Amino acid sequence: MSATLATVLATASAQTEIRLGYQRGDFTTVMIEQGLLEARFGPDVAVTWTLFTSGPPMLEALAAGSIDFARTGDTPPIFAQAAGTPFVYAGAQQAVTREAIVVPEGSDIESVADLAGRNLAFSPGSSANLFAVQALETEGLTLDDVESVPLQPADARAAFQGGNLDAWAIWDPFTTAAVSKLGARIVLTRDDTGGKYDFYLASEAFAAAHPDLVAGFWTSTTPPSGGPGVTSRTLPRSSRPTPASAKTCGWSPSRTEPFTN
Repeated sequence: MSATLATVLATASAQTEIRLGYQRGDFTTVMIEQGLLEARFGPDVAVTWTLFTSGPPMLEALAAGSIDFARTGDTPPIFAQAAGTPFVYAGAQQAVTREAIVVPEGSDIESVADLAGRNLAFSPGSSANLFAVQALETEGLTLDDVESVPLQPADARAAFQGGNLDAWAIWDPFTTAAVSKLGARIVLTRDDTGGKYDFYLASEAFAAAHPDLVAGFWTSTTPPSGGPGVTSRTLPRSSRPTPASAKTCGWSPSRTEPFTN
């Protein structure tokens, strides 16, 4: 074995790996493009990124030990806690992405009240799921007053484009794409119901074994221009979502539907 090959193998075996989950359109995309974590950690840490369609599948991967770190909307952690997933809240950031209920071009739906008796798509267990519940509550409605259609973003887009959906609760970049490419119209945004926070989560095992890497993540994070920064601290329990809140969404973590932001 050559000295060069031996050096490479020794370096590879000595590396610590941090495996992170991300979604399209969130700030971690900037971190990937600019190599911020690689620059912060150096050659002794191997950084691996895995793309997920939404938050719940990401937290399923966290529970399975397939990733060490995740960023999700405010609702997936509720279901993960209810399912007993061992993770810690590492930080929080006020969400800057646009989440909305959209309807097809030419729809006669003008307000949330008009959703009664119509179908409404959202990813079960996602932030859009909670937003749908909150939106309906503004008009005295519940999920029982609509036909809930549980779909992942890609499938929901296809159904929406095919004229099979009356309304769709979704987040960016899907909201922007629906409006700009499909002619969708926004009925209500998450900001209209109080806004939301995104959470940064680490598996309990990884956080205990590598607190330096968890801390290093924050020093590598530069918030978008004009946007709020990340709170680099363990959140007090009183400010965290609670498993009991899962009942609000009308879905159980024991259901067979895939979790999904």
